[in-house]
Amino acid sequence: MIHIGLASFGQEIIQENDSLILWNKNRPLTWDDFKGPPTPVRTHNRAGTGMTIQYISMKNIYGQVEINPLCYFQKCRSWTNTNDSKTLEHEQLHFDIQELYTRKLRKLYSEYGGGNFNDEDFYTSTSDSIYNLCQSIQEKYDYEVLVNYPRFLEWKSRISEELDELKEYEYTKDKSLTKFK
Repeated sequence: MIHIGLASFGQEIIQENDSLILWNKNRPLTWDDFKGPPTPVRTHNRAGTGMTIQYISMKNIYGQVEINPLCYFQKCRSWTNTNDSKTLEHEQLHFDIQELYTRKLRKLYSEYGGGNFNDEDFYTSTSDSIYNLCQSIQEKYDYEVLVNYPRFLEWKSRISEELDELKEYEYTKDKSLTKFK
């Protein structure tokens, strides 16, 4: 089970705190990160992952607002009633899928105008479109891998490859909001 949301604009880039973890290839999830109370939607749910995209905005030297979407894991909206390693792998891949679609969003922003927020309608509709596509993929992932570990491994490989293909759109602290090209 997953919870995905779009957050409002903010200024501070949080790497990790009591409630959020910024996606980082070197920081895998652990069961200790799942702080929320169990809220299974279906009887077979063993864990749930809460995620959000937060947008960092700032003005460039021309006075234009630039935006950068960031993928976060929400500790208090994530829960577990197991300590099974395969279930943790499953939840990690939900987070990786969310990061993949955040990179796709960064890529679209970059191609459109380098994150320059001059056309609010474009950014709103693009964000909504990517969000809906990500939700659809997350649901497809759950459906296809339920009690099918070999299929999970196929998904894991594919998502890893796609993340690598979009590596230039991975957020790093030293990357300017407009330097994703």
